[in-house]
Amino acid sequence: MPPDLKQREHDGRVVDAALAAFDKPNLYALCEADMTPDFIAWMLQLFETVRDPIVKLHVGGKLVGPWTRRHPEIEAALVHAFLREAENPDPLTGHDSMLWGFGSDLQRFVRRKSPFLSTYLAIASNPRYGAARQMFVVLLGRFDAAAVEDTLVPLLEDQDVQGHAALALRRAPSPRALPALTALARNAPHKWMRKHAEGAIQAIEKLAAKQAASRPG
Repeated sequence: MPPDLKQREHDGRVVDAALAAFDKPNLYALCEADMTPDFIAWMLQLFETVRDPIVKLHVGGKLVGPWTRRHPEIEAALVHAFLREAENPDPLTGHDSMLWGFGSDLQRFVRRKSPFLSTYLAIASNPRYGAARQMFVVLLGRFDAAAVEDTLVPLLEDQDVQGHAALALRRAPSPRALPALTALARNAPHKWMRKHAEGAIQAIEKLAAKQAASRPG
């Protein structure tokens, strides 16, 4: 039996076991279940075991929500899944779309004090990941500007992620980014990129005004 067919059969058995354990008719119904601690543990096991991209993206999306901050193991599972798939791509998976999906899930809840900041910075700045790192660039905007500006400012000239870097800098404004943002606002090939660059410039100007108003005298 070909390896990819064996993997599909394995994934099917794992999903069937989860459906039986929670008395659900299909994967969509399973992903609507209440996020109890036992269910989270089951979903993490399912996420880490299967390779099928549809199952993995559905389960990864379900793991993300208001409860995620109370369960740091969810963030760890998503980060490790990205790195594992990026370094050892499986022909069974929709590689780039799945990697992008992991970043999209993470950017919805990542904590300002996340222990994975250095990993996020490394992913965002690695051109090998191409457009798959776009949401990792966006999530850097949830951190303090001082911690991420060294990575974000050069990315304003990276065609794969420059608009996403501008969006992150709207949330974490850095005066150092002003020259590159000004150039992007004038020359970006897409309207949404120019919009985010202009928004980041405005955020920097507001920050400067606030700092000036707080100075004595």
